[in-house]
Amino acid sequence: MRIQLTPVNGGRPIELERELTLVGRQDECDLKLEDKSVSKLHCVLFCDGRQVMVRDLGSTNGTRVNGQRIRRSNLTTDDQLSVAGCVFRVTLIDDPRPEKPRQPIPSGPLNQTVRIDPHVRGKPDLRPASTSDDDDSDSVEIQPHGENKNPLPDVYPD
Repeated sequence: MRIQLTPVNGGRPIELERELTLVGRQDECDLKLEDKSVSKLHCVLFCDGRQVMVRDLGSTNGTRVNGQRIRRSNLTTDDQLSVAGCVFRVTLIDDPRPEKPRQPIPSGPLNQTVRIDPHVRGKPDLRPASTSDDDDSDSVEIQPHGENKNPLPDVYPD
């Protein structure tokens, strides 16, 4: 899937084919917007082949989807994406090219299920949990440390 951004004030459509697209004023950005209202590192667009998401990177003038200032949001065709003062109409294009085959995940210690207790917050301890000899699973229990909650909502209040 590709993303096409069409400037609503006129201009050529911009096609994005990368999985991750960094948007901002810096030269290192994948989509460089020459507008003073755009932050150096403004937002990132992520496309996994099934859905497209945008995440604001703490920009000064914000990122909006259909007029609503967001921290992160899904994008669909005909959404209006505002990157500070730059406004685009979003079009999602199904890519007829076949996807690259994914490499199989190797078995062994890197291929383990991780159990996380959703009621305990903090950084996980990735040491393997003790298991009994009759348990043939390759699971690891994660023990969290400290407080690590994101206090920011996905959408700004009105």
